[in-house]
Amino acid sequence: CYNVEDIPIGAREVLRDHLAAACAHELHMTQEEWNMVTTYMSSIDNKPRKHSHSRSNKHKSPIGESRASDSYGHNADVDDTVLDALITQYMVVDHAPEVIMITEQVNADGLVIKIEEQKLADLKTVPVQQHQSMLQAIAKELNDLIAIGTFTGIEVPANRKAISSRIVLKVKHRADGAFDKYKARLVARGFLQKLGVDFFSTFSPMATLASIRILLAIAVHNGLDIIHADIPQAFLKAKLDTDIWLQLPPGITFKDKDGKVFKCVKLIRSLYGLRDSPSNFNKELVRFMKSAGFKQLECDKCIFVHHDEVTKKFVLVGCEVDDLIITGNDAACITRLKKKLVDEYNVTDWERIASFLGVNIDYDLDSGVLAMDVKSKIEKLFEEHSILNVLKNVKANTPITEDNLNVPNIAKEKWAPVDHYICEKY
Repeated sequence: CYNVEDIPIGAREVLRDHLAAACAHELHMTQEEWNMVTTYMSSIDNKPRKHSHSRSNKHKSPIGESRASDSYGHNADVDDTVLDALITQYMVVDHAPEVIMITEQVNADGLVIKIEEQKLADLKTVPVQQHQSMLQAIAKELNDLIAIGTFTGIEVPANRKAISSRIVLKVKHRADGAFDKYKARLVARGFLQKLGVDFFSTFSPMATLASIRILLAIAVHNGLDIIHADIPQAFLKAKLDTDIWLQLPPGITFKDKDGKVFKCVKLIRSLYGLRDSPSNFNKELVRFMKSAGFKQLECDKCIFVHHDEVTKKFVLVGCEVDDLIITGNDAACITRLKKKLVDEYNVTDWERIASFLGVNIDYDLDSGVLAMDVKSKIEKLFEEHSILNVLKNVKANTPITEDNLNVPNIAKEKWAPVDHYICEKY
């Protein structure tokens, strides 16, 4: 048994704050709800207690005198009931509640990153069990952004408006469904950008699947290894050619060595979510590949080739945004390319291809067999849509007749005589 009145005022306030924080943490409260809880707890803590004449000494509450009124209809002390439940739960549990109120990390450049968990709205979209891992992922993301010089502390001019942002949290899995890592990414709300002011171009080419299949077929036919490399934080490798200011998400602030707090920063590099980020990165990737001695194909702008006229050896590289497929028989060129990728882009994922764009790839170099499947995607589809599990057991006849196969070609009716002649003869 304990008595709240015996707890010192300072310790009681600390206990009260921990209890309120624990409630906010477990209930995923917003900032407005958090303020309401703290105000409520402060008001009832300062509310004077009064001895109730309806209670005998025998039934006196162990936590002290009640705040209940003697008036009719007010003979229950609701505040004491709430506090009793909170304090009892706090003192009888076998472990202290895991509460992360504010996390501060000092960057290598001396910049302090302040993360307030209770204000992170995006953190409420993931289970509580993942909060600790996601907070670590958020801190890593912000440290990485600062390390490569993504931001600068320049205030927003009066004639410009900062673009808001958010934190996207995701549990990443491999193509076979195995757990990979917890991922946090700071994303700008690019839909707020204005054409002609914040960006001018958005086009970015993508390698066609036909080109990728041809690249894989060449590797298998010649018995060549296929390397898959991933460029981390790809869009951030390109610098912006326009002035854009970013408003940091609620709960995240930066503080420099002089103690100045930043809630808005100017962007130096392309950030995920900006309308022109894919275009900027594609220009940067083309510059990089040409500097490495590769030529860009005319038929597919995302396929690069290096051919040695003397040794007749070659290297092919297929690009799908930040995913690279590398194959060829020029081992020296591949080694140079790998070193250049590590030096300029900090590439760490360099392994034999196992998955690409969600497709699971099983490549047996010794037997010369490459198999591809999307089994994990199909299984996930059946998990998300349970009705498919019922329909797959339903056997229904599908009438396919010659009449159903003869689909009329509406466009053929508009052909000119020369079109019919070409179709018949060629």
